[in-house]
Amino acid sequence: MAKRTTSSRRPSILLPLALIVAIPTLLLGGTVGTLLILGVDLPFLKGPEPPMLQIPANPRPLAAYQRVGRNDLVNFETGQIHYMKMPPSSAIGSKLKGTTFEGETVEGVVQTVASKEIQGATYPVFLLASGSEVPLPNVDEVGGAYLRLGNIIGRVLDREKSANFGFTEQNFLPEGSRSGTVGGVPQGMKAYTLEASKLVGIHGLSIGDKVDLLASIPIGKISSSSVLPASLIVDPSAKSRNGDRLEPHLIASDALIIAPVYRRSKTTSSSSLLNGASSRTTPVEEVVLAVHERDVPTVTEVLAMDDIAMTVVAHSGRPDKEEQNTIPEGMVEVVVTPRETIPYTEIHLATLTPTGARQPRTILLAKEQVEDLNILATADEVVGRVVRRTKSPGTFFTADDFFPLGTASGLAAAVPLGKVAFTIDAARLDGVAGLGLGDRFDLLATRPIDFQKIAQRIGARDLAVSSAIRQGALHLNGTAHTEVLLRGATVLAPPGSPAMHFHGTARTGSKKREMSDPMVIAVTPAEITRLSNELATDTQLTAILRGMLDVDAQPIPESADPTESIHVLDSMIGKSRQPIVFLRDHQESTDQPSKPLNLIDLVPSSSVEAQP
Repeated sequence: MAKRTTSSRRPSILLPLALIVAIPTLLLGGTVGTLLILGVDLPFLKGPEPPMLQIPANPRPLAAYQRVGRNDLVNFETGQIHYMKMPPSSAIGSKLKGTTFEGETVEGVVQTVASKEIQGATYPVFLLASGSEVPLPNVDEVGGAYLRLGNIIGRVLDREKSANFGFTEQNFLPEGSRSGTVGGVPQGMKAYTLEASKLVGIHGLSIGDKVDLLASIPIGKISSSSVLPASLIVDPSAKSRNGDRLEPHLIASDALIIAPVYRRSKTTSSSSLLNGASSRTTPVEEVVLAVHERDVPTVTEVLAMDDIAMTVVAHSGRPDKEEQNTIPEGMVEVVVTPRETIPYTEIHLATLTPTGARQPRTILLAKEQVEDLNILATADEVVGRVVRRTKSPGTFFTADDFFPLGTASGLAAAVPLGKVAFTIDAARLDGVAGLGLGDRFDLLATRPIDFQKIAQRIGARDLAVSSAIRQGALHLNGTAHTEVLLRGATVLAPPGSPAMHFHGTARTGSKKREMSDPMVIAVTPAEITRLSNELATDTQLTAILRGMLDVDAQPIPESADPTESIHVLDSMIGKSRQPIVFLRDHQESTDQPSKPLNLIDLVPSSSVEAQP
């Protein structure tokens, strides 16, 4: 039997170990190579980064009026603050703010960048035009962008901010502002949330845009108690579809858009007998506007008017240029009215400002002329005063054009001391066509012979005398009697004038007697009773115009009543009664007896015999 031999050599362990090391190395190398080919950034293959400018930025868009928090700057993919990294050399030519080695805060334009060793490390140092040196760790701002988180976190944005941009001071509201819409309202302004349907032209505008608000308002909706400036004379051709005359008004100037047009759901509720109470949501577009405090009353009044839309006029978004507004030597800038004024109304700043403009209208006059005519040059001297008379467009104001300071607006301001205002129908007066505002006139009442009055004097049953007068047999001194009802009455509001339309009413009086052409005049209290009595009859009334300087003119004499010259004496002839008539001339002496007239000779005998 053959002898079996066994080998004493053992298998080597080096080969498995080599495979264990080689296979992962090959796999790792292949993976890294594949990633490099694909362009994947592998930080562990990079060396240490050189010092860079790190500008904090928001990785996501931020809403307007939002308070910036730390989480708003964190990149959720890395869990770290998101920075925009820029090489130090990119700051050359930009404005930089920081602290020098000596601890002094400096600001200037970067001229060059050098490297210096600071505490064992090499850092870039920015050399400013002033010669100051600011190391990279001490930089606070570069190009207006903040590098310190303390300058960003906790501040409120003034508008929407796009992602991946640095923060500048222009991105924020003033420090201490509240977050939310109210934070965007500037000091001295108030915010309104309005439906976009009431603002024509509001779509397409952005946060911070400045606009003016204009509105065409029916003149019938503007009264003396309105806060709207009632100084526009309406063009009769300017009418709306329903026939109302319109008046353009500047409602608000320099308004600011706080939040552009946005859409929200509005819940409305309704009820019915079958379905009961129900609610539904409808979309509505709104916008937030900030207006100056002086414009709050006018905006509120217009919003209360139904079917009145305001037109939005946007300002230019370009930078304002410095205007050369030099006044020549010896000249004075004088404010004038851009439109015809209504008497007895208060002058507002909007009264002096043309529609759609931002400043009062002015002209240049010689300084000597302003002093000689006592012209009120500035708007402060005019605003708040009550104007006496109508001022044509383009004319200046003098002290005589206004009532004393403190006078309230309205017709009461025009009533002279010791007189009262009285409304009369101008259609009842003859000669009123030439009367204007402030004219003084006398009012005459002309009455024909009152035969009934004669009959009452000689007896109701004895009409012989009146019959004689009617038939022309008895001639009196006149056929009518003239009496002066008013002396020196003043016209406060002529018929059809703007003052009458604004301060008065189109028609007054009861349904039985409406005034077709009302006019307001100033009379003494003692004249009201006589005037009212005559207006209740069909007496002919005639207005006699007086001159403006005719204060001491001779008063118009009253004519004597012709019936006052008739004196009747009853006589008995036999059993019959015979009246004896005496005529006395007022111009004759009362000592001379009047010649009696035989009534039988004046009228037919049948008329006399008919008397009992």
